[in-house]
Amino acid sequence: MDTKWIEEFEELEETYNIFYFDNISNIKLNLIYVDENNSIEHLKKDNLTLSENNKILQNELIEVIIRGKNLNDKKFTLDKIWLYNITIEPENLDMFIKNTENYDFLNKITNLNDINIGNTINMFKDLNTLIIMFKPYKNKNNTTKKIRLVDKKTKKTKSK
Repeated sequence: MDTKWIEEFEELEETYNIFYFDNISNIKLNLIYVDENNSIEHLKKDNLTLSENNKILQNELIEVIIRGKNLNDKKFTLDKIWLYNITIEPENLDMFIKNTENYDFLNKITNLNDINIGNTINMFKDLNTLIIMFKPYKNKNNTTKKIRLVDKKTKKTKSK
């Protein structure tokens, strides 16, 4: 039996693998530190290996945030989180190339839960990025005045 045609087909098919969807097992990580004037003070780039394909688990996200809170002996606090995830269908690639303004792949993350990442075409896999912005930590001094109530009968003071 002649199987040469199968090998030729597999060879030809391999050139198109970059256009097929694939699971996401790691994602780029950009930590942005801004100063009091919202100017970028520092940018730290890293990779995050996911313990579950296509998902950033809550504990992984919190760990990244805790690790990133200190930079050069300065404290920072979490400001914003975005996920840049290219989820375009392979058959829509030609439309995307012709008019990129119709596509928006940047999503704001509003809570610290698991983050689902959509499957991405192999060609764009390296562009998926989790962006975390930190702002300077401001020490909040409690300036609330304590109110003391005096019970006239027992002459005891209570704090409220």
